[in-house]
Amino acid sequence: MIVQENIGEDLVKTYSDQHMYIKGGFPESLYEEAIDPVSSHRNYIETDIPIPEQEQEPEQEEEEPENV
Repeated sequence: MIVQENIGEDLVKTYSDQHMYIKGGFPESLYEEAIDPVSSHRNYIETDIPIPEQEQEPEQEEEEPENV
C-alpha cells in the first residue's frame, strides 16, 4: 500500500509499506521513495516490483591499542 507522510516544511514523503517500487512523479519513473512539495499533488502507484534488500556490511570491531 502507498504511504504518504507529511515531513514538514510543506513536504510529503511517499513510499510502499510492502517494500515495492512506486511509479509516478516527475519525471515519471520507478522510485523506492519520493519526497515532493505538497503543492505538487504528485501521484504514485505501487508496483509489483520488490525493492532488493541492501546487504549491510558487518560492523567492524574497534581494535584496542596494544600496550607497549
